[in-house]
Amino acid sequence: MIRRGVILPVVLLTLLLLGLLCAMFAFRVNADLSATQAIAYRLQTRLAAEAGIDRVKMLLRADRTNPDRWYHNPDELHRIIVWAHDVDRSVWGTNEELDEGWMAYRFSIVADDPWDDEDHIRIGITDEASKLNLNYATEAQLMTLVRAAVANNEEVDPGEIVAAILDWRDEDQVSQSEAGDTEGDYYLALDDPYPVKNGPFDTVEELLLVKGVTGAILYGEDFDRNGLLTDNEDDGDDSFPPDDRNKMLNRGLYPFLTVHSYENNVSNDNRPRIYLLGEEALVRSELGRVFEDDPGLVDYIVSAARGSSGPAGGGDESGGDESGGDESAGDESAGDENAGGDASGQGGDDNAGIPDDSGDDSGPAGDGSIDSGDGVDDPKADGRRQRREAGDEPGDEAGSGEEGGDEPAEADEAGDGGETDDAGGASGPIRT
Repeated sequence: MIRRGVILPVVLLTLLLLGLLCAMFAFRVNADLSATQAIAYRLQTRLAAEAGIDRVKMLLRADRTNPDRWYHNPDELHRIIVWAHDVDRSVWGTNEELDEGWMAYRFSIVADDPWDDEDHIRIGITDEASKLNLNYATEAQLMTLVRAAVANNEEVDPGEIVAAILDWRDEDQVSQSEAGDTEGDYYLALDDPYPVKNGPFDTVEELLLVKGVTGAILYGEDFDRNGLLTDNEDDGDDSFPPDDRNKMLNRGLYPFLTVHSYENNVSNDNRPRIYLLGEEALVRSELGRVFEDDPGLVDYIVSAARGSSGPAGGGDESGGDESGGDESAGDESAGDENAGGDASGQGGDDNAGIPDDSGDDSGPAGDGSIDSGDGVDDPKADGRRQRREAGDEPGDEAGSGEEGGDEPAEADEAGDGGETDDAGGASGPIRT
């Protein structure tokens, strides 16, 4: 028995399967093409952003001390063309407007201005050093900032938040909070537990991992982080985020914190710098360790830092008095020619104020007679004493510079003021 038309369904089914295969292939090719284009667009967008960063670097290198170039500069930092298709390259690097629909990659350096009326953004950069470094801020500094951020929230204890922040970044396992554990047990008891870091913050957003810190505390009402007061940020509880509807934008902690600022607070030999306006006894102790062989220089630095006219204990006028010629230690006192750095005894040497390693009469003015420190007679002092006895070097004119020959002005200052320039150069730069 011959069955007619059986081949037709088979052919139709085969064609249907082939059509499905072709459709799947076309869809796959189109998806791959779209993915490739997306990767290319993303790369080009990233390069445009990096071009903006390089533009800022160029501006800072060229004119670092002029904030007008980088704080708010739309001409050089807003809608700058990085690349445009089939356009004269002379417009690259400018903010020239192109015809509508023209393909172009641009960059804008956007920042907010917390002191403005919050109606527009600022085109420029923000100095991270103007913010509080989260890894080095003191407890008092953090307390001031947190109190300002949670001023209207009576349910939040600023002290507990600050303690939790300090416990997160310190290296010990001792909790600084009296109300609860902020070192380990609290974090391990969470639904998604994680250990306390006990190390420096890598980002400001890392604060969200700290006990007690919420998005409302970190970002305030500015959840889109654009620095502008939008409608949903000033409508009370009508929409997210919650706000107090007071026509003001509470920006939380975020815009005032950073982890990227760097202030070098150590000297070149990696010793901590000395705060010269601190407690005088502590300052003298720290300076004494640095200048242990020159206590007179310590006196001068302490006095100069506090605005005194001379070293502590040296406020009398003995610098220009004949009594400064005391020879009890085999040297002449700082009141005569050595106050200017041995102006008359060194043949006009320019080493004013640079201490001599031999320990002779190069100490700061106001010290009285200075012992050489080794009990050995100084031949320079003997020579000056002999000239004084012969009448060639009267004590009143020790700072006249007559024997120096070429430094009368400097020597006069030394003889009259006693401590004018004696430690101006000291023994190299003072790293404080």
